[in-house]
Amino acid sequence: SWLLPALLGGRGVLSLTASGRTLTGSVLRVKNVTLERRVPGGVWEAGPALQLQPDRTFELAVEPARYRLAAGEAKGAPVSVTS
Repeated sequence: SWLLPALLGGRGVLSLTASGRTLTGSVLRVKNVTLERRVPGGVWEAGPALQLQPDRTFELAVEPARYRLAAGEAKGAPVSVTS
């Protein structure tokens, strides 16, 4: 698994971890966060919707691809999910 936080203007933090076919992460002090995905040879596109828990964490089963969190123009570091 990988933990890749992305600092947003020194205020917000996005973290995304891949383990098997599951993504987990947290979204702290950031609004309007989306998940993006890219399959090999493709471009970044909208991924599955995030369902944030009250503590601003999430867990999501996904298909093999690369994933990253995005908030406007700010993009988190991508993680790979393989079969």
